[in-house]
Amino acid sequence: MPSRIEISVRSLVEFVLRSGDLGASSSFSPARMQEGIRIHQQLQQIKGRYIEKELPLRLDIKVNDIDFRISGRADGLMLDEGFYIIDEIKSTAKSLSNCEEEEVHLAQAKFYAYIYALDNKLDNIGANVTYYSLHDEDIRTFEHEYEREELETYVTHILHSYSLFCMLLERLKDERDESILTLEFPFDSYRKGQKKMINDVYRAISQKKRLFVKAPTGIGKTISTIYPALKSLIYEDNEKIFYLTSKTINREAASDTLMLLKDAGLSVRAIALTAKDKICPYGSCDLNACDYARGHFDRINSAIYDILETQDIITRDVILSYSESHKVCPFEFALDISLFCDVIIGDYNYAFDPAVYLKRFFAEQMGKYIFLMDEAHNFIDRARDMFSASIEKTAFLELRKLIKSAIKDHTMIPKELSDVLKSIGHVNAGFLKLKPEQAEIEFSQKALPENLVKAIRGFIESSDYYFSEYPNANEEAFYQDLLNLYFEAHAFIRIAELYDERYTMLGYQHDKNLRIKLFCIDPSALVKDALSRCTSLIAFSATLIPASYYISMMGGLEDAVYLMLDSPFNPERLKVMIDSSVSTRYSHRQRSIDRVVQRIHSAVSSKNGNYIAFFPSYEYMNQIYEEFSKTYEDIECIVQERSFTELQREDFLKQFVDQNTHVMVGFAVMGGAFSEGIDLKGDRLSGAIIATVGLPGISYELDLIMEYFNNEGKNGFDYAYRYQGMNKVMQSAGRVIRTSSDKGFILLLDDRFLEASYQNLMPREWLDFERVSSPLEIKNTLEQFWEES
Repeated sequence: MPSRIEISVRSLVEFVLRSGDLGASSSFSPARMQEGIRIHQQLQQIKGRYIEKELPLRLDIKVNDIDFRISGRADGLMLDEGFYIIDEIKSTAKSLSNCEEEEVHLAQAKFYAYIYALDNKLDNIGANVTYYSLHDEDIRTFEHEYEREELETYVTHILHSYSLFCMLLERLKDERDESILTLEFPFDSYRKGQKKMINDVYRAISQKKRLFVKAPTGIGKTISTIYPALKSLIYEDNEKIFYLTSKTINREAASDTLMLLKDAGLSVRAIALTAKDKICPYGSCDLNACDYARGHFDRINSAIYDILETQDIITRDVILSYSESHKVCPFEFALDISLFCDVIIGDYNYAFDPAVYLKRFFAEQMGKYIFLMDEAHNFIDRARDMFSASIEKTAFLELRKLIKSAIKDHTMIPKELSDVLKSIGHVNAGFLKLKPEQAEIEFSQKALPENLVKAIRGFIESSDYYFSEYPNANEEAFYQDLLNLYFEAHAFIRIAELYDERYTMLGYQHDKNLRIKLFCIDPSALVKDALSRCTSLIAFSATLIPASYYISMMGGLEDAVYLMLDSPFNPERLKVMIDSSVSTRYSHRQRSIDRVVQRIHSAVSSKNGNYIAFFPSYEYMNQIYEEFSKTYEDIECIVQERSFTELQREDFLKQFVDQNTHVMVGFAVMGGAFSEGIDLKGDRLSGAIIATVGLPGISYELDLIMEYFNNEGKNGFDYAYRYQGMNKVMQSAGRVIRTSSDKGFILLLDDRFLEASYQNLMPREWLDFERVSSPLEIKNTLEQFWEES
C-alpha cells in the first residue's frame, strides 16, 4: 500500500458521488471562473456573515489500511449563538425558484464540517450550501445540522468506496514499477545516433529541461523518447507521459511502440484518445437522444474499474467495446480513464488548446508530467489555430430566423426566448459597427472589437438562462442550432479573454456576411504559459530547422537545449541534385512547364521503379501532369485529386508496388496527403522530384505575420513564408529513404535552392548535393548512381 494518498475534498466527492445523465455543461472559461470567484468574495465580504473565510482544512485518516490526506478550503465559517456552521458557496446560471440542492455540493460541506468538528472537539456542527444566481443575483441557502459521529460515518463510507479504486491502482502501480525496473531496450543494437538521443532525452527529463531534437528518419524517434520517459516514471518519480502529435498515424506508431515494449515485459496503462466526432456511436453528439448519455454517471465508475483491471494498451476499439458493454459515452469514458493511465496519447490540443485541453489534469495544481511532442514542426501553425477564433454574422441571423419560424404561431413569446432574440439583435448591431463600406474586402484592426465581444457575452448569458429555465427547451426545432452557436460563442469569448498585442482582429466581408477572426499572430507567450503544465518537454521531428525559430516560437525558453542528429543511413545511398536552370516562381510557371516535364522524364527514365513529383499547387501540378502524360504515353501516371478520401489515398499508395518492372510517376501537391506520414520502404519509392521551394501562397494573414515579425526585429519573410516552405520540401523529400537498405534520389528544381537563405535550412546530409543543369546531365548522373553498389 502507498505511504499516503493525497486528494482534495472536491475531487474525492465528485468522483465517488457522480450520478445521473451526461449533460451539456457550460464551457469552462477564465471569465466564468473569475465571475465565480467574484461571487464568493462578494458573499464573504458581507459584514458579520463569517468569522473566518477561505478556511484551510486537512484530515489524515486511515481506511482499509490506506492512509489518506484529505484537504480543501471551506468558503466560510459562521458562528450563530455559539453554534458553528460551515458554508459552501456555489454560483449558478439558473434561477433559484426551483433550485434543488446537489448531493455533491452538500458532501463538500459535510467533509469540511467533519474536519472542523474533529479538530475543535465539537459534538455538533452545521453544514450549509448557499447558491447564488448569476442571472438575478438571488441567494438561497440549504441548512443542515449534524452530530460529529454521523459525519464520521459518512466520511468513512465515501473513503471506503474510493479505497477500492486506490487498491486496484496501487496494485497496477507496483506491477508497472517492477516491469520498468527490469525493462530492457527491445532491440539487439542501437542505430547510429539512437543511444545519444535516448540518453539526452532522459537527461532533459531528469533536469526538467526543454529538449528540441532534429532526428532524421530511421533513428527511431518514437522508441527513443518513450523508452527513457518510461524509465523516468520510477527513477525521477514522474507521474504521466503525454505523447502528443497532430496525425493519427503517429498516434498509432506510439501505441505500436508500447505494444512492442509490452511484449518485452512492460506493464503500464496507456490510452489513445480519439476526437469526439470520430468515436461517437451516432456520428454526432445529441445528449438528449443518446442512450449512452442517459444514466452515464450511474455506470461510469464500474466501467472504469472493469477496463483498468483487464486492459493495458487501451485503443479506440477497446474503448468502444467497453463503452458498449457498460452503456457509457465512449468519449467521456476515455477522458475519465486517462486519469488513471501512465501514458496518454493524443492530439496537441489535449495539452494546449484553451477550448479542449484536459482541465482534469491542468486546471488546478500541476503534476509531474512529461510532454513528448512528435512531428513538432507542425506545432507552430497548429498553435496559431488553437489560439485564434472566428465567428460569423450569418450564423446569428440564421438562428434568429429559425427561432422566429418556430414561434410564429405562438400568442406569447416566453421571456427566456425573448431575451435570446434581443441578444442576437445586439450581436448583429456589433457586427454592423465593424462592417466596411466595400462589399468584398479583407481588413484588420489591432483593437479588440469590444462592442461585439460584449454583445456575444450577452448572447451566452441569455442562452444559459434559456437552457436552464425554459421547460422542454431541448425539444424545440432550433435547439441544436442554438446549442452549436452557443458553443461557438464560448470559443470566441475564450480567445477574446487572451487578446493582447500579439493578436490582430481580421474581418472578411463577403456579400452580406461578415466573419470576424481574432487572429493570434504570435502564439509564443501562450505556448510558454501552456508549457508550465509539464515539468519537461521533448519536441522532436526530422525537420526541426532552424532551432532558433522553433525555440523562440515555443516561448524562447531559457532552459531549451537543441540536439541535431545525423542520418543513420549511408549517405552514398541518397543522391541529392539541384537544377538551378528552372524557376518555379508563380510568374514563371507557365513557361517552366516544358523544362520541368523534360527533367522529370530524364530522372525517371534512368531506372524502372516508382517516383513522386511534388508541386506547390493543384493548378501547376495538373498542368505538368497533363503535358507529361500526353508527351510520354508509355509511362504510367497517377495524380492526386483535390478532395481525396482516406480510401482513395490508400488506393493511390497501393500503386507503389515493390520491384516495379516499369516506370510509374505519381503527381502530388506538397504539404498534402502524400508529403508526410507515408512510409514507402524498400523499392516502393526510388526518387522524388520537387518542383518548388514550397512557399505558401501569398495571403493576407501571412503578410500580417511577416509585418509583425519585421517590426519585432526578425526576418518576417522567414517566419511567414520561407521556414514553412522549406519544411514542406524536407518532409516531401523524406519519403525517399526510410530504411538502411533503401536507395534513391532527390531532384530539386528551382534556382533558389542555391541561395544561402535556403541552403542554411537544408539537412546536413543534403549539403553534398550535385548541381545539374540539363535533362541529359540528370540522366547521366542517375544512371551512374544506380550502377554504383
